[in-house]
Amino acid sequence: MTMSLAEKRKKMSQMMGKINDKVGKQVIGFASDPVMKDRLTIQWIPMPSLRVNEVTGGGIPKGKISVVAGDSDSGKTSLMLETIGLNMKNNPDFMALWLESEESLELEALENVFGIDLDRFVVIYLDRDGAAEVALDRLEAALGMGVFDMCVINSLKCLTPSTEFEKAMGEATIGIQARMNGKLMRKMTTLIAEHGCAFVLINHLTTEIGKMHGDPLVLAGGRAIRYSSMLTLDIRKRSIQEADPVSRDEGMKIGVTINKNHCRQDRMPYLKTEYFVVYGQGTERSIEIIELAEKCGILTKKGSWYREYSGETDSKGNPMERILSDGTKAAWNGMKNTRAYILSHPEYFDYLVNKVENFGQIDVETLSEEEIQRLEEEHKLEEASASEQDITLDDIIQDPDTTETKKSTKKKK
Repeated sequence: MTMSLAEKRKKMSQMMGKINDKVGKQVIGFASDPVMKDRLTIQWIPMPSLRVNEVTGGGIPKGKISVVAGDSDSGKTSLMLETIGLNMKNNPDFMALWLESEESLELEALENVFGIDLDRFVVIYLDRDGAAEVALDRLEAALGMGVFDMCVINSLKCLTPSTEFEKAMGEATIGIQARMNGKLMRKMTTLIAEHGCAFVLINHLTTEIGKMHGDPLVLAGGRAIRYSSMLTLDIRKRSIQEADPVSRDEGMKIGVTINKNHCRQDRMPYLKTEYFVVYGQGTERSIEIIELAEKCGILTKKGSWYREYSGETDSKGNPMERILSDGTKAAWNGMKNTRAYILSHPEYFDYLVNKVENFGQIDVETLSEEEIQRLEEEHKLEEASASEQDITLDDIIQDPDTTETKKSTKKKK
């Protein structure tokens, strides 16, 4: 007997109602149900750079695992702290959780450089009493309260399992951290999704011994991290050129490459961009917004002059500059003067940001065919290797700090 759609939906609704009533919350339902629609809709936590937000698809996704990886001193920690400070400024209810294993936080910088409200910033420190396992249990308990918008582990590489503390320096501990990380990924995935928390793992890139082709730098701590993350950012320092608006003495140029993005299926995932960081100030947003406003046609540059036109003309038919809130014309000679005005008039900066965001897609760079092919080949090799050895996630062990790789002894029967 063939059932109609209405009959099928009625039977399923009865079954789903019993399950949800038994559990005490909605764990099963049609995708059209409000709770399920909220779970399927990705919300984003914006980062300071508009270009970085564009290549990621919106910033850091809530309810997902993201990895921010890079080489030493590439600005990973600063980017996440600045992101927390920015969102605390824009949202009085924003609250963040931070697990610190590198001892890199400094009180004055948190408040004065990153703009973090200490009353909304919870810190968990790693200690030798139980080491990483105990710290992660505390992290899980805190996340279970459902009060945090963003959680950051800084850094995954420095999470030291208790076994390493217990053993002597000369004793091998290959694969211990990778197994712990695999378990961490599986436990956290459903927890952060349930509470809509953006979960960020700051990680290091280390050299894979014996790699003969492609980029020798790989994510530390095992492959389970890359498998579980929905967004992976590769952050590295770039050389500052003479034509760049920030000098070597003033700051750094940071390159961001998206190696994986499962949050935006409607667009090319492999994108890259650059942004500048000024020492003691953070991401250089004023120069970025001037450049983006010019590309979007909001600001017009002729010679060294930057202008914003009102759309009206004078008696001679010449376009007229817009009159700003302070009564001056929107016309400045050179990047330095334009930037100085924006820094002293935050309302005009916010106006430009709103105009640029509403303009549409910001101009970013796509990875070359060679770069995309290299990434896809590396992903295929890793997946093929795991499949051939019948390895589960926490059996995939890769310790870049040693010349040996412990392989599973499981064999197919």
